[in-house]
Amino acid sequence: RDIVGAVNLGAVHTRIGEFAKSEEYARIAMNLDPTSTIPYLNLGKALNLQSRYDEAKTVFEDALKQNFASPQIQKGLFTVAFAKGDQGE
Repeated sequence: RDIVGAVNLGAVHTRIGEFAKSEEYARIAMNLDPTSTIPYLNLGKALNLQSRYDEAKTVFEDALKQNFASPQIQKGLFTVAFAKGDQGE
């Protein structure tokens, strides 16, 4: 199955500030293709924008455990740590 529609709808909802809807579409995309990095990035971002930092961190860490070698995953972890004010992460 193709994740493009879910990814694009999630991106639109992020742009208009509907982060819960963005989360929903990221989860749909993840279920459609759990081997793609993009849904993890989008889900982590959506959770971070909802101030759900621990959940966002878990999503990004799960992506790393699956060997998704993307600098965006590392950036996501940094963004979460920055938002939380964690200086040691």
